[in-house]
Order: sequence, then C-alpha cells, then structure tokens
Amino acid sequence: MKPSSVLLSLATTSPLVAAVNIWGKFATDTRCEDPDCSIRGYETRVPYSVSEDGKEVDACKNRCILHLRCKTWATGHGTCRLYKLPLELVAGPVGDEEDEATLGLDEFSFSERCCASTSLQRK
Repeated sequence: MKPSSVLLSLATTSPLVAAVNIWGKFATDTRCEDPDCSIRGYETRVPYSVSEDGKEVDACKNRCILHLRCKTWATGHGTCRLYKLPLELVAGPVGDEEDEATLGLDEFSFSERCCASTSLQRK
C-alpha cells in the first residue's frame, strides 16, 4: 500500500474528520425555506429535554442546534424545551384565554429547528 493511500485511509476514518462530516450533514439538515419562528401556542406533546439553564431565547436556540434530535424548541415559564417532533405536532394554537386558564395550559413561544440555525449562521 502506498504511503499516500495509508494517509488517506487514516484521514477518512479519524474522529475529527467524522465529526466534520456529521456537522456538515447536520448543518444542511437545519435549513428550510419558510420557517415558523416564535409562534405562541400551548404544548400538546411532552418535550424530550427541559432545561432551566437555556431559558433565554439565544441559549435555547443553541441547545436545539447541538441536539441532533431537536426539530422544535420552545421557551417560556423559565425553561427551554426541546422536541423531537415538528412544530405542528407539539404546539396547539392560542385560543380563548379563559378556557385555557381553566384547563391549566401554559403558553410558550415555539420555533422550528431551522429558526435556530438561521440565527446562528448570521452571527
């Protein structure tokens, strides 16, 4: 085997190159043409991650980008919530506030994953 072949083989199997390849695919998967961002609504599904340390919008956006499973993220009530389902499956529309207060529903601000990546790419 030629030395150049060995180097090429090592380069394509190294963890660093693998991480770059994953990140490249990851970045591509986070883009969309017309994202829904900062949509007021009520949670209809349980998030897979709830954190108080990412409650600010920018921190929550970053958490979503770093989680491969994150398709939707939400902020509200001092938390950052990550969901593995699309926005239309995790957020219900805001309706009659009196009915919602009676049911004990909490309002959040929901955004699709690509809202986070768009904001990060502009920095």
